Amino acid sequence: MTKTSTVLEDVFDLPANPANETLQGSTAHNIAELMTPALLDKLDKIDAALPVVKGLESTETELDELADLAIDAFKNLNEMAFNCDTRHAGEISGAAATYLGHAITARKNKIEKKLKMVELQLKKLKLDQEANKLQNSPEMAISGEAVLLDRNQLLEKLLGSNIQ
Repeated sequence: MTKTSTVLEDVFDLPANPANETLQGSTAHNIAELMTPALLDKLDKIDAALPVVKGLESTETELDELADLAIDAFKNLNEMAFNCDTRHAGEISGAAATYLGHAITARKNKIEKKLKMVELQLKKLKLDQEANKLQNSPEMAISGEAVLLDRNQLLEKLLGSNIQ
């Protein structure tokens, strides 16, 4: 067993499973079977204990400021390259291109961070929905009687209901 899975078993008080050395082949159904109300309570406690990530908005504004500064520097250096001697214009244009690359990288990082946050929110919503399905599943709520029929009896009932 891997170290990570044994740590998770310890944290969530899960029984050791020596048959599955890896988590390959685990499906949402297998995960759904493990989601018990006690486990969900523990997950809620862990979620409440985790510190709230602060400064997400400030990093966005910092990245915007860096991108704006880099674009301004690019414009200034590009203008300088057009107004200077041609033998120095290449080096100045190269520096301007570097600033433009920094601006693009800052914007790209900002977008990737937003997409990552959206992805994490969607994963959390999916897990919450699966947990709600388990708690509110109709299989647990419905209780009644069943009639055992073979194929021929079922066909007779279906054909009989269509004729009437």
